[in-house]
Amino acid sequence: MRIPRSCIKRASLAAGMAIAATCVSTATAATVVVEPFGSGWTAGTTWATSGTYTPQVVTDNAQTPATALRLAPGSLNNQVGLLSYATPLPTSEGLDIRFKMAQWAGTINSGSRTADGLTFFLRKGSESSNAPGYLGGSLGYAPYPAGSHVGLAGGLIGVGFDQWGNFTDTGTDGTNCAGLGQAAPGMQDNTIGIRGPGTGTTGYCYLGRTTAGAVQFGTTTNTRDGRARSVRITVDPSTQANPKITIYYGATASATLTQVLQVAAPAELLAEPTYRFGFTGSTATNTQNNEVWDLQVSNLVPPPATEPPTASPPGATATGSPAAAAAADPGATGATFVRAVGGRSAVLMRVRAPEAGRLIVSGARGSSWKTRATTPKAIAVSRAGTVTVTATLTPATEGLLRTRSVKVRLAAIMVASSGTRTTTYKTITLRRVAPLPVVG
Repeated sequence: MRIPRSCIKRASLAAGMAIAATCVSTATAATVVVEPFGSGWTAGTTWATSGTYTPQVVTDNAQTPATALRLAPGSLNNQVGLLSYATPLPTSEGLDIRFKMAQWAGTINSGSRTADGLTFFLRKGSESSNAPGYLGGSLGYAPYPAGSHVGLAGGLIGVGFDQWGNFTDTGTDGTNCAGLGQAAPGMQDNTIGIRGPGTGTTGYCYLGRTTAGAVQFGTTTNTRDGRARSVRITVDPSTQANPKITIYYGATASATLTQVLQVAAPAELLAEPTYRFGFTGSTATNTQNNEVWDLQVSNLVPPPATEPPTASPPGATATGSPAAAAAADPGATGATFVRAVGGRSAVLMRVRAPEAGRLIVSGARGSSWKTRATTPKAIAVSRAGTVTVTATLTPATEGLLRTRSVKVRLAAIMVASSGTRTTTYKTITLRRVAPLPVVG
């Protein structure tokens, strides 16, 4: 069995079983996208675009940075543009999104501000439509029921960065929001607001917004750099207890980020197996350049290593001892598997947590594990100790066990109170022969 240098080899023996390997990774997250939106960028097959305006990288050497992705232009009224990542991502792994944005230039035909703003959104991974929501104050995510204009198809969450102020006005509520007790509080300029799931003109209800004066998008020098803001959005994994959506904001491109808004993740989002992320931007009678750049997207749950599953012959004897293997890497930290027993419908795991925090156990994925063996499960850990967890096998794994034995990989992710994450992996074999389970 070939094990990466970053892994600790631990062997255990049981009659007629394969040798199990345990690997410890100190990776903090799995990078999904790093996209500066530089010169020469095209959507290709990685991204999908739509709307009355096609999002595109615009170069202006008088600005800093010289390039940015323009979602809606300051030169055109009543526009909406959408950019969507083409690959669905697992809801169970969460997201950590960081980017820079600016709302600058444009025209003022009424009032005293340019308009309107941009959104970061999540939509159902199964949604086939790529159409945006309505333009103007709906920011490409919400509907405008008074004009029978629909919201973003398959929308789950819309985080609006709203200079004009209509994104959290009642005019962009879905038709049922008032009846649900989720009517928006009313117009407020220079705000970050969050709207929830919706379809057609129903839903997209208000979930929360920043307090007045907490953020400003249009009060500084009217250039790309002068209006640059830093943003971070975290979407907790669906397996976490009480998952949240949290917004962090910095008043310049390099400012320290401060948490400005947090809401509970909607049940509809948590129920979806996958989602796709993207951005929209819009203008109305008044206009502005709505732009993003320096995009970085990661999973909050680290990925498994990609060591291929190599079965040992039945009755193989392990060399060395677990104690000796552990001593070979005294600096290893994180959760450790004490035992894992697989049955017909579940895997019983005993995992040692080194400290208080959050423990997430699941079937891991990798180059040779295309689907998870078990459904993810999160447990709050109040202190160091051994935790017993029962994880249900996925339907795909149960189906395979009806015909043959299956080698599976398990992952234990320890999230410390400081936010540091370490991941341990363990490979076991689930035997088809019933009723005897197999110990990894």
